[in-house]
Amino acid sequence: MLESADNPRQADTWDREFHILMFNACGNEVLKAFSTVITTLFQNEEYRKKYWHPKTIRQLAKEHSSILEAIKQGDCDLSITRLENHLGFKKMGIFAKDAYLVQTMDR
Repeated sequence: MLESADNPRQADTWDREFHILMFNACGNEVLKAFSTVITTLFQNEEYRKKYWHPKTIRQLAKEHSSILEAIKQGDCDLSITRLENHLGFKKMGIFAKDAYLVQTMDR
C-alpha cells in the first residue's frame, strides 16, 4: 500500500485486501460475513475518495504495518489497541477487545 501512495486506486485495493484478510483471519464467522460490507464500501468511489490523499495513504499503511507487527509479536492486547485506533472504534464507543473476549469465551 505504501508503494502505491501516489496511485490512490491501487492503494485502495491494498487497503481493502488488508481488511478482508483481517476479517477472514479472525476466526469470527460474524466478522467474516461483514467482509462483504467492507467490499461494498470500497466499491463506493465517493465514500473512498476521502482516503485517497497520499499523506492519508501513507498514514493508513503505517497503521496496517503496526497492527501486523503486534500480531507477529503475539501481543494480543497491543494488536487490539492498534486495530481499535485504526478503525476509530473508541470514537464510536465500540471496543474490539469486548468482541474478542466474547468470541474466546464461546470456544
